[in-house]
Amino acid sequence: MSRTIIVGGGPSGMSAAVEIARAGGDAIIIDSNPRLGGQYWRHAPVAKFSHDGERFFALQEEINRHPGIEVRAGTQVWRASYQEGVATVWLNDGTSLTSETLLVATGAYDRSLPFPGWDLPGSMTAGGAQAILKASGALLGRAVFVAGTGPFLLPVAASLVEAGVKVLGVLEANRVNGWVNHLGAIDLRKMKDAARYFKILSAAKVPIRMGYAIIEARGDGRIEEVVIAKVDRNFTVKPGTVEVHKCDAIATGWGFTPDLTIAHSLGVSTDVHPIDRSVVVHVDAFQESSQHGIFAAGESTGVGGVDLALTEGRVAGIAIAVQRGLISTVEAKNRSVGLASERTKIRKFADALLSVYKIREGWRSWLNPETILCRCEEVTFKQVRNVVHDLGASDVRTAKLLSRCGMGMCQGRVCGRMVADVIGAEIGTPATDDELRGIHNRPIANPISLQTLADQGQ
Repeated sequence: MSRTIIVGGGPSGMSAAVEIARAGGDAIIIDSNPRLGGQYWRHAPVAKFSHDGERFFALQEEINRHPGIEVRAGTQVWRASYQEGVATVWLNDGTSLTSETLLVATGAYDRSLPFPGWDLPGSMTAGGAQAILKASGALLGRAVFVAGTGPFLLPVAASLVEAGVKVLGVLEANRVNGWVNHLGAIDLRKMKDAARYFKILSAAKVPIRMGYAIIEARGDGRIEEVVIAKVDRNFTVKPGTVEVHKCDAIATGWGFTPDLTIAHSLGVSTDVHPIDRSVVVHVDAFQESSQHGIFAAGESTGVGGVDLALTEGRVAGIAIAVQRGLISTVEAKNRSVGLASERTKIRKFADALLSVYKIREGWRSWLNPETILCRCEEVTFKQVRNVVHDLGASDVRTAKLLSRCGMGMCQGRVCGRMVADVIGAEIGTPATDDELRGIHNRPIANPISLQTLADQGQ
């Protein structure tokens, strides 16, 4: 049987590869980044981590010393298919790979919410700001606001502070008292991390303001000031709370969206998460999808952080080893002791995070008619409303075709979910599960040259 293909070299892909190697198997890890680690362990050529580097180095060392594990970094999968039990992936280097076992470990990307001026230079997602800092040490600005919702804002702000950036404030749109209903799900390990970030921010005198959001950015050619306001529990602006502050950049983050482009191309079944309505790969207890031999782990099965990704990767790697006949089910059971309960515990905490830091519908009240929703095609909120109220669009697909939202270079990665929510509100009916699934339908997963398309296209 051909070696296992692992698409994604982050925590879940790395841990799966290690388990396959320990069972005596071989695998190839394909990742678009120049080095292993994913977003969580993204780093410059010389890896330096402020914390948690031990786990990365241990995984990397085990992968490097195993002759059966190949790492193909800086390589993108632009197309994938599954036929008669065999998965095929086409790569942007002009080659293709086939295997009867494949792991989707493609992670997630930042979820964005629009507001007037969010498309100005100097506006970046929280994950983007952290990525360029980790990879090259580049700073998005000198005086920065970090805003949105979720615990990810804290490490982003802390890393900027440590890099010498003046962080003017961390604005959390939700309120921490939401944890009252989820005390049993709290992960004390994560609380220790949070305490460390709070200590860094406190020492730098960075204000952390709960129930506040950036509702507008202004500037001539780039961000020069932002409008912030206190928002209620539905994210609607509270009267009399608007403030204007000078800054030269902002990093905003509203959670994450699982990257299911490759999973969708492989035809696996997906679920719509009951809490945040994100689309995730449906997997069984062994992380296997609805397609035999296709497994998924990490954020593609639901955003849950590094610990869940590592655990799911191990489960998937062991299951792949069994399916390939490398180890027996008895040996797999011995290798898997404690993994199922650990996965359940972490998933409970992840679901609590989604509940506490949920995106509320009131964000749409921040928009004005000229607010850009689709940056690729420069489609405004007014134009989207017009295709519904003037042209009669009654579903997400029709509105997309009439407005061109989501039909640009990013193929809806950035605007797909927000546009679906806006259209659903204008129509009066929320986007259906199938419409949300359709956001991830990208036959060409990544940009390629016409020459590559001509050589490899079928």
